[in-house]
Amino acid sequence: MSSDHGIKKPDTRLFTMALDRLGLEPREVLSIGDTPENDIYPPQSLGMNGIHIRNAWKYS
Repeated sequence: MSSDHGIKKPDTRLFTMALDRLGLEPREVLSIGDTPENDIYPPQSLGMNGIHIRNAWKYS
């Protein structure tokens, strides 16, 4: 959880920490999200690919 690290999206440090923890290069990762400002643009700035899902379903 981003709150465990005191940062939250769109802070790119969150994505960088995930890449480091997984041992992956940005080009190897696909970010999927429903908010371009939080889920797509920040990881793209690091070299990751992104897919914008316009209608995310929420399950209870």
